[in-house]
Amino acid sequence: IYLGGLIGQVNWAIISNCYAMGNLSNDYVVGGFVGSISNSTVSNCYSNGHITGASNWIHGFIGSGYGDFSNCYWDVETAADSCFDWVQSLQWVWHLHCKQF
Repeated sequence: IYLGGLIGQVNWAIISNCYAMGNLSNDYVVGGFVGSISNSTVSNCYSNGHITGASNWIHGFIGSGYGDFSNCYWDVETAADSCFDWVQSLQWVWHLHCKQF
């Protein structure tokens, strides 16, 4: 089960100029904006909501996945404290510019 503030799961999409607000809780994969994403481009988006869960896949913006992210934000006060902290170990993540506000 993939849970996201705006999108649960998405592949091959272009997403821009949008935001997600709301409280999320799941014990599998949770992202403040999208739960699972692949082969997609996300720009000028943000998430702001309280996120909880019992797995290692609970993150402020993207629960899991890869793609091209630019000018994306999440609220660290209400959401998890990482965009997705395992991204540094993935060679196939194209581009990531997520920021906390």
